[in-house]
Amino acid sequence: MYCKICGQNKRGYRVFGIHMCRECMSELAFSSVYDEKYNFYMNIVRILLGYYIGERQLANPAN
Repeated sequence: MYCKICGQNKRGYRVFGIHMCRECMSELAFSSVYDEKYNFYMNIVRILLGYYIGERQLANPAN
């Protein structure tokens, strides 16, 4: 599957329903607040959470 972060076709994990390769997951998990890419990773987490929350549909037994 293609990683939603880097776009490469690599094996990885499903995080909040989005495929993420191992390298991107490692960079995200072990980034420090002092890293140059910290704001980038914070935005990625915000976007991933938005997809996860926004894609859910409530089951309505009345319908």
